Amino acid sequence: MTASELIRALGGAASMAEKLGLKRTAVAMWGSRGEVPGEHHLAVWQMALDAGVGWEPPGADEIRARLKQVA
Repeated sequence: MTASELIRALGGAASMAEKLGLKRTAVAMWGSRGEVPGEHHLAVWQMALDAGVGWEPPGADEIRARLKQVA
């Protein structure tokens, strides 16, 4: 899934920006650049999970492994 497809699937740049406390133009640029910045991966991943959208950030398997160690 491309960044642009993800943004559309999560309601568009304005909706995502509002939920993340960012400007719409910042989120729209993710689509232009083709990636979600690393500092937003977890928040966007949670949004995707909540919306039933099949997107995972790079390194998702490592994050899961770390969470299992903590649990």
